[in-house]
Amino acid sequence: TASLLTVGGQVMLWRRGAGQYLDDELEVVREARLPDGIPPEAGYSPEVSGDVLVVSGDRMLAVLDPADLPVILQVQVDARAHAQVDDNATIWVADDRLRLFTKDAAGEWTVREVEVG
Repeated sequence: TASLLTVGGQVMLWRRGAGQYLDDELEVVREARLPDGIPPEAGYSPEVSGDVLVVSGDRMLAVLDPADLPVILQVQVDARAHAQVDDNATIWVADDRLRLFTKDAAGEWTVREVEVG
């Protein structure tokens, strides 16, 4: 099945690891596939968080720029995972634990595990 998404000001039809970008008439104008390193498994169904796409499956979570699907952040997860993207430099990832990823001025990601409970 396909999913219809609106993210980052774009309307996209998601099917089998690929995004088809639609114009105002809902005609396909271009397509982008999941980048290398993210297997195009049927289990990946994207979620929208802010202005980005989040895909998870096979013990991996990736945050993707919807413009043409480059990876913003990719992390290993312990179980079914969820991400909350606050902005381009702050991403929360929850699986069996809660982690806060922040990007510094040089563009490097750091992670801090947050105690819950």
